[in-house]
Amino acid sequence: MRFSDMVWSAPRGVKSRFALKDVYPDLVDFFCLQLEVNNPPHQDLLVDEIKLIAKEWGTRPLSEVIKIQTVDILVDISRILEKHDTLNTTMVETCLR
Repeated sequence: MRFSDMVWSAPRGVKSRFALKDVYPDLVDFFCLQLEVNNPPHQDLLVDEIKLIAKEWGTRPLSEVIKIQTVDILVDISRILEKHDTLNTTMVETCLR
């Protein structure tokens, strides 16, 4: 695993990154302040993850595991969108890239 694959926290549908918070919740200062582990917005991680799935699977039918992961991602994206009164245009543009 590369350092760039590590993030402080990530939604459960994100499998391409290692969420340190899940394993070391009490070491936030060490990882975030000392090591400066990346902590991108969850919506960015979710969009990146769904893009990876689309790239990897293309037009082939998804396996059951990937279907469940995709549903988790879409539910998380939906929850993020529900929290915003108006859609953030940057978020929408990111999704469309």
